[in-house]
Amino acid sequence: MIKHTISIFLFFLLSASAIAQDTTITWINQIEKPVGRELAAYERYSWQENDSIWQVRDYFPEGDLQMSGTCADADLSVKHGEYRYFAENGTLTTEGRYDQNVREGFWNNWYDNGNLMEHGKFLSDDTDLERDSIWNSLMEMKEIARFYMRESLKDSTWEYFHENGVRSGLEEYESGILIEGQYWNADGSEVASDAIVNRFPEYPGGLEKMMRYLTRNMEYPKAAKRNGIGGTVYISFEVDKEGNAKNFAVAKSVSPDLDAEALRVLQSMPRWTPGMAQNRLVNVQYTMPIKFTLR
Repeated sequence: MIKHTISIFLFFLLSASAIAQDTTITWINQIEKPVGRELAAYERYSWQENDSIWQVRDYFPEGDLQMSGTCADADLSVKHGEYRYFAENGTLTTEGRYDQNVREGFWNNWYDNGNLMEHGKFLSDDTDLERDSIWNSLMEMKEIARFYMRESLKDSTWEYFHENGVRSGLEEYESGILIEGQYWNADGSEVASDAIVNRFPEYPGGLEKMMRYLTRNMEYPKAAKRNGIGGTVYISFEVDKEGNAKNFAVAKSVSPDLDAEALRVLQSMPRWTPGMAQNRLVNVQYTMPIKFTLR
């Protein structure tokens, strides 16, 4: 019995060791960009399942699962297969399927309290699109490039809910085109047909005031200026349902000191007017370019 127990224990250790050798551990920020461990929002484990599938698991710092999914490449840049996302309390928040980075089929989203947020169906569309890739000084995009892409299109019936479980919207789509919609308040009363039910978050006073704030508060780091370092830092952040800007991360870096200055100024922004979607206050993700130009 003792020999048998030792053999099983040794087999378990050898098996665990083999799995560990095949598993890659990395640290990522909120937008899944690799960062140092001290800056990480999640710890990522990945391993190759077969010739075309890599399993991926992301964990919160406390060790709880944040995401499970699969990718079609070793760089983990092509989401392909079933995905599930979780809140820190363990509640399932999102579930759906990707086909080569494009959402397809039925997707469901839940609030952290477990109530359904929205559900509906996506179609994929193969399209030649003209899209901007460069921001101008007013933070608007210029149409400068034509390229091929696939994108997700809402289709059929989409249903939306307030956090208390009351329906907030019912929309009918045909291949990404909204045909009709009906909306309700959190108390169940119907919203007037001319009421605003969708809006983007807005900086106090609008875009012009935000540009003025950035211009007045940005300081060019002395070391970067002395060494002739310039460029555009891209910062991602979220505007939550209360209008707070949070979850800042460097989406595209130039240098540590320029990155830090861009983060400092954006993290000091005042509260925004929150965004709305289907008559609900919602969290909205932004990526903002901050340009440092040597003069």
